[in-house]
Amino acid sequence: TGDTTQTITVSSEGAFSVTVSDGQGCSGEAAVEVSQDEAPNPMIIAANQGVCYGESLELLASGNGNFSWWSPTGGLEVTSPASALASPDTTAVYYLIGANACGMDTAAIELSVFPAPEVDPGTAPRLILGESFTLMATGASQYQWIPGIYLSCNDCPAPVTLPDSSITYLVIGTDVNGCRDTASLFVEVLDKEAPLIDPINTITPNGDGVNDFFVIPELEFYPGHKLSIFNRWGDVVYESRDYQGDWDGTYKGKELPAGTYLYVLVVEQPGEPYVIRKTITVIRE
Repeated sequence: TGDTTQTITVSSEGAFSVTVSDGQGCSGEAAVEVSQDEAPNPMIIAANQGVCYGESLELLASGNGNFSWWSPTGGLEVTSPASALASPDTTAVYYLIGANACGMDTAAIELSVFPAPEVDPGTAPRLILGESFTLMATGASQYQWIPGIYLSCNDCPAPVTLPDSSITYLVIGTDVNGCRDTASLFVEVLDKEAPLIDPINTITPNGDGVNDFFVIPELEFYPGHKLSIFNRWGDVVYESRDYQGDWDGTYKGKELPAGTYLYVLVVEQPGEPYVIRKTITVIRE
C-alpha cells in the first residue's frame, strides 16, 4: 500500500508484506494473507413443504456460514451441520442458523403434516372354485394390489378376481399428498364339491331362546341358494331363497307337529348346482 505507519486498514483481500527497519540500517520483512468472508446467507432446501404423519423429511443447508439447526417444538434429528431430519406431529417451523466472522443470519421453513390415509380393503369373500368376485378398496386415490395375479387390474380400486386357490392380497393405497397405507384381504376359495358346514339336525321351538330356529352356519357365504322343507307326505312346508335362519317349525304361522322333516338345500355354482338332502327333527315338549 506504500503506507509507512505501524498499522494500516485494507479493504480488499490479498497478500500484504511489511518491512521493518531500525536506525542502524538493519531491516526485516514479513507477509500476511488477508481473506474476506461473505455475510452468512443460510437457505433450507427440502423436497416439499409437507410430510406424511409418522414419516420424516430431510432438510439440507445451503449458503455461507457455519450452520446449526433448531426447532422450538422438537422432532428434529441433526445428522450433520448441513442436514437434518424433521419428524413433526403437527405443523411446525424449523430454523437454520448461519454464522461467521461477518455476523449471523437465520432461515426458516414451515412444514405441514398430512394425515395418513386409512385404506379399507373391503369384504373378505369366500368363493366356490370358478366363481369371480369384485374387490373394492376405499380410502385413497391410487391403489396397488400385490400380488397382481388372478386380477383384472392391479392398479385400480375394484379389480375382479378369479383365483384358482385361496390367496391373500396386500393393497397399498396412496392419497393426493403421496401418503400411503396398506391393508390385507384373504380370499378363500372352496372346491366346488366341498360340503357346507353341517347344520343342526334338531330344533326345539318353545320360545326359550335356545335352539328355536333351524340354523345353517356360514350359509351367507353361498349367495343364491334355495332351501325347501317337506313333511312326510312330500308337501312343501317352507321355502326360501337366501335363507336367513328363521324357520321355527311353523307353516303359514301355525305350529307344525313334532316329527322329522326332509330339507333340500340347493347351492348355485359354476356348472352343476351343489345339492344337500338331509333331515331336521322338530321336538315339542
